[in-house]
Amino acid sequence: MFSFFERMYFQGPESTARAIRIRLILMAGHIPELPHKLTSPAPVIIVGMLGWLIATVVVAGWDVGTDNTLTICLVGLGVGVFGCFVVSLQKWAVRRGSRAAQQGLS
Repeated sequence: MFSFFERMYFQGPESTARAIRIRLILMAGHIPELPHKLTSPAPVIIVGMLGWLIATVVVAGWDVGTDNTLTICLVGLGVGVFGCFVVSLQKWAVRRGSRAAQQGLS
C-alpha cells in the first residue's frame, strides 16, 4: 500500500485530490461543532460599538480629525445599534419558532 506522498509522486495530483476529497468526506462526520462563544454575533457587535464609542468621545472631546470624523464615528455607532436590532429580531424569531430564523442563536 502506498503512503500519501508516494501516491502523489507516482499517480499524480488528480488522484491525490480525489483521495483528499474522499478523506474529507469520511472525516466530515467527526468534525465537532464550534462552541457557542465563537459563533455568537453579540460579542463582535459589542466590541465594535465600544470601539466606535471610544473614537466618538476622543473626536468630540479633543477635536481630533477632519470635519467628517465625528460624523463617521456616529455612523459607526448607528451601524452597531442596527446590528443589535437585527440580532434581537433574529432571537425573537427563534423564540417564536420561525423556520426562516437564523440557526445557532439562543
